[in-house]
Amino acid sequence: KMGQPTTSTNESNSVTVLNIQKGYNSKFGSTLGTIAEDNSAGPDTRKHLIMALQYEMNKQYGSNLVIDGSFGPATKKAFYDLTQGVYGNITWLCQAMLYIKGYNPNGLDCSYGPGMKACVTQYQKDKGLKVDGILGPNTAYSLFN
Repeated sequence: KMGQPTTSTNESNSVTVLNIQKGYNSKFGSTLGTIAEDNSAGPDTRKHLIMALQYEMNKQYGSNLVIDGSFGPATKKAFYDLTQGVYGNITWLCQAMLYIKGYNPNGLDCSYGPGMKACVTQYQKDKGLKVDGILGPNTAYSLFN
């Protein structure tokens, strides 16, 4: 279906925090520790999503970040721009955090497609960030904090 707003959920695409927690545990739980599957986006869920982001940045880019679950200056500096067309776990983690913050990137599928770009653009507008549809260090810092 074309033209659906990216910030509303529809029946075919109702991602919940529980889906995110189960996905995290499946992808990262054995490496970084599991999180409670309680459908609550509390501090532990957010911390583990950041830990997974740091882990992936170390694995993919050799960032040498301390995996501490805090999106601080070092993590921000090491964050690469995500643009339409990229695919992978870093995109998945950003999609998860967008859902937690109440935005709908049209899937938790690791793919930075048109829905994700529209969602990032809306998030940037709402947060007073540079509006370019690119999930770069400033947008990521806002999103994960």
